[in-house]
Amino acid sequence: MPRLFPDAVQWARANFSEVCLGLDCRTDRLIYSAARLALHPGASLPSLFNPNDLRCFYCLLHRKEATHDALLGGHFALTKKAMQVPDTILIVHDTTELDFTSHKALHPYLGPIGNGKGFGLLQHNSLAVRASDGWLLGLACQQLVKRQPAPEGETPSQRNRRERESALWPHGFEGVGRAPDGCCWIDVCDRGADIFEALYVSMDLGHHALIRACQDRCVWFASADGCQQEGHLMRVARGLPAQAESQVQISQKGGRPARLALVKLAATPVWIEPPKAMPNRKQYKKIGIWVVRIWEEKPPAGEEALEWVLLSTMPTRTEEEMRLRQDWYAMRWPVAEDYHQAEKSGCGEEKIRFQKQGALRALLALLSAVAVRVVQLRQAARACPEEAAEQMATPLEIALVQQALAEQPQSWTVSQFIHGVAKLGGFMGRKCDGEPGWKTMWRGYERLQHMMEGIHLAEQIRQRQQ
Repeated sequence: MPRLFPDAVQWARANFSEVCLGLDCRTDRLIYSAARLALHPGASLPSLFNPNDLRCFYCLLHRKEATHDALLGGHFALTKKAMQVPDTILIVHDTTELDFTSHKALHPYLGPIGNGKGFGLLQHNSLAVRASDGWLLGLACQQLVKRQPAPEGETPSQRNRRERESALWPHGFEGVGRAPDGCCWIDVCDRGADIFEALYVSMDLGHHALIRACQDRCVWFASADGCQQEGHLMRVARGLPAQAESQVQISQKGGRPARLALVKLAATPVWIEPPKAMPNRKQYKKIGIWVVRIWEEKPPAGEEALEWVLLSTMPTRTEEEMRLRQDWYAMRWPVAEDYHQAEKSGCGEEKIRFQKQGALRALLALLSAVAVRVVQLRQAARACPEEAAEQMATPLEIALVQQALAEQPQSWTVSQFIHGVAKLGGFMGRKCDGEPGWKTMWRGYERLQHMMEGIHLAEQIRQRQQ
């Protein structure tokens, strides 16, 4: 039975053994290097490899075959295989900026980010998540692009004719591919995806879409007498009477304290026509969707009221269906935030320093797969807390954690092992501490791997002395 969290070598083989780099020895080198990155993702490359291995790894990253898409192809395939189940799978699409402003040698290959004065790349991730428990299956698609600033003096008609940054969303849907029969794949997106093309492409691929609206576009809706009437989306949504009640957990962010919001829910079907300025408009048909409004009537004093207006291609008639749409959308931000933090803080993607963009993109591809593994380590405690710890670790790893914490040797669950690893990283484990964060988790896991390496080195010394 395969482990829930395979060791680094098994993980590297599963993700990269099919990458074609011209020679088998190069693929072997890739697997070895990826396993080292998986054990110590935040470490500098010179600290991970001896001089000869480091030189070979650099040569590998600079090869023309080591493209971003080629290196991630095996990981994408594994993720899509895991998605082919009868369960509901959420595909969380989100864009983050990778900041390389301080790396001036790469500026010719980078585009503007932030306020326009920084330099970096846009990374658009499509993350597959199991809706039942939030387990991150992996990346189903990733786009790494240079932002193209709008030309000076561009007219609205010219802007409509060129491909814009919003095209990342439908391209992400297409990168995930067509949903097989019997599978329920739902594209979950923030307001950046509120374009007609995204809804159309999602439905055309056999997906469903759940997108937060930001455009107060014209829609058609059923009036009280049953006739279709034209109106504006936000006015229609805000005119709906409450049909259910629920709660939304608002996370802490930017000094804002975490709190629990009591919300009302309402939903109604609407029809959206392709925009009049859309190129080749006649080839598109009117789309029927459901608008779901989730809002807070009485926020605490000084707090901004929560309001989500969601566009759902799945029928949303009952209270249970409305709450499901709320839960699915609420899952988007924690998944995207955890993954982006794992990439940037855990794996140090923005610290990469190469003179060539090809090598930069190749290492970003490897670290993007490693970041999935970083997030999965933390999630295991929530997804399967009562499973045997052997699903996550070897007997030696379990024994080392128990010894380091002065615990008596015993059978541990996944939850106990994860908390033990987190304590190695500084987690106190008090009642008021809640669940450990991924940073303390990964610090503890890295410390555990240093212990493992020490044991292996000691064994090699013992064998030499015999």
